[in-house]
Amino acid sequence: MKRFHLKWLDLGQRPKSPPNPDFPEGVDIVMPRGPTDSRHDCSARIPYPPPNVNIGQWLLTCKLCGFKLMLTAASRPDDPRSVTFPCQKHKQKAKGRMLQ
Repeated sequence: MKRFHLKWLDLGQRPKSPPNPDFPEGVDIVMPRGPTDSRHDCSARIPYPPPNVNIGQWLLTCKLCGFKLMLTAASRPDDPRSVTFPCQKHKQKAKGRMLQ
C-alpha cells in the first residue's frame, strides 16, 4: 500500500516570474514542529518536475496519520521535490487531551 495519496490540481495558468536561482534542483520543504508534535515525521517525495507547464497545486494526504497539505508548483526548477511534516498519528497530549 502506498503511504501517500498525491493529486495534481492544474490551475491553467503559466508562470509569470522567473524561477529562484538559489534552488536550481528543487526545494525540500520541512515543516516546523509545534509544542505538541511528536518526534515522528512523515516524508514524501513529490514528482519533480510537475506533470505539465502550468501553475498548479499538489494535494498530498498521508494515509497513516490523515494529515493533508497543499504545495504550489509552477513547473520550474525551484518547485518542491519533497516535504517532511510532523506525524499527526503520534501527536502528544497537551493539557490532558489529544489535540485535533
